[in-house]
Amino acid sequence: MTCWKDYKHESNLKVQEMNSDHSYFDRFKLCAVDHPIGTELGVTENNDLVLYIPGLVYSSDQAKLNGENVTDLIRFDPGSKGVSSGVEDLLNMNFSGAFLIHTLKSLEGATDSTALITDPGTMDFIIDPPKLVAGTVTTGETELSGRTFARRERKSIVIVPVGQGTIPEVVDVRWHRDYAIRWAALTRVFYGGYRSTPLPLLSAVHSSGTDVKNELLNTDRQYAEMDSAEYIELSFGAGGAVPAGFTRSFVLETTGRYVRPSQNVKEAASLSKTGTTEESVEGVPASFELKANYPNPFNPSTTIEYAVPRAGHVDIRVFDALGREIAVLVNETKPVGNYRIRFDASDFPSGVCFYRMKSGSFEKTRKFLLMK
Repeated sequence: MTCWKDYKHESNLKVQEMNSDHSYFDRFKLCAVDHPIGTELGVTENNDLVLYIPGLVYSSDQAKLNGENVTDLIRFDPGSKGVSSGVEDLLNMNFSGAFLIHTLKSLEGATDSTALITDPGTMDFIIDPPKLVAGTVTTGETELSGRTFARRERKSIVIVPVGQGTIPEVVDVRWHRDYAIRWAALTRVFYGGYRSTPLPLLSAVHSSGTDVKNELLNTDRQYAEMDSAEYIELSFGAGGAVPAGFTRSFVLETTGRYVRPSQNVKEAASLSKTGTTEESVEGVPASFELKANYPNPFNPSTTIEYAVPRAGHVDIRVFDALGREIAVLVNETKPVGNYRIRFDASDFPSGVCFYRMKSGSFEKTRKFLLMK
């Protein structure tokens, strides 16, 4: 999902693969999102739309990259020089008690959460493939540890939620691949307060001249394919007038998958916001694991990570409070690897639910809460 501002309100897009992947697009959805002037729209690593206020973005009191002081280099400031990081580099950030008190007061009774927000800056080189995990965020809180994030092809603000109703004093970022940031800070993000209007897809033409509109209207596995030498031109309907006191951003959702050259089954990834989607995460696990979902409570989507140390059949299902099965997230043979799956509960009512993972003799159940 990609977010950007467009003051001309144009609705014509050109989608092109920037790497050597072969892409299979099932659906394109463009939304015009109107939000209050003075706020910025962003997309979290959970693929949730959020608002943040630049005036409520707080830089760290002290930041060190591999032990070297970089506090002034990554402050939330347009003039910040930023830093470049490599594999296994560690960025450690500390935040003051004054910030904690101020933010805790403003969090009381609000439907928002705290998030790490970074600007990836401009890199002099392209990492292939950029869709894989770029780093892990750890806050020291057991339930909030190990949040991963990716480097996106299109330069955009990276937002990683780190807690609802809790403010971390220490945030660590461990890089898993080369990366550059201009600044990094903590902020409040708001799940709501905007108006989202889907725009009708009027036309979709492949660079070969083929009309692919019908393939892109619904999530039905009728794909429009595209490699690195091809593109698709899209035209969407207008979004109407922007309400007084609001500004407009656009959000493009894509559903489908991509395949890299010589890619195996474990590496295939899904790129959807709607429904259940899954992707693999680098690393070889030592044991089976079903991690706590995040965020929790959630509305409407949450992310579940699990580990498979031996290839075999994996079954992950969701049950309501009465033990009735309401969703099947995974039911297939999985190669060895770490996986992350996003569950969208838009069609389910609020309440306590359980998700259970079975693989061979391993079985584990966890609880989460859907709050609408």
